[in-house]
Amino acid sequence: MKIISVVILVAVSFTILSGCPQTDVEDLVGSWTRGTIIMYFLAGGRYEVDIDSDSTLDVWGTYSVWENTLTIIDDPASPSGCSGGVAGQYSFNIAGDTLTFGLISDPCSGRASATPGVWLRR
Repeated sequence: MKIISVVILVAVSFTILSGCPQTDVEDLVGSWTRGTIIMYFLAGGRYEVDIDSDSTLDVWGTYSVWENTLTIIDDPASPSGCSGGVAGQYSFNIAGDTLTFGLISDPCSGRASATPGVWLRR
């Protein structure tokens, strides 16, 4: 009876976990646009942002991904970045050429207002 209970528990856990969407970090790499903002996710955990599509980088920094959570930290040297190296966390989902960010937490008000929503692959 004990073995049957363990087998059922493992089967149920596997079924629940396999239904959770997972996004591979390689899917995030590339350029994404929303309005006039272009965000570039580079391999190796770096990102760059052109705020007004004028081919000038306004923000850059580092990012990391754990499951479907993106953590971003602007480099304090970037002209329009958040100061103090504060981290922002966002949920994200990629479906085809559409990237959707949801705000989890971000003390940087500019980034917190610009990042959430739907982005399109360029």
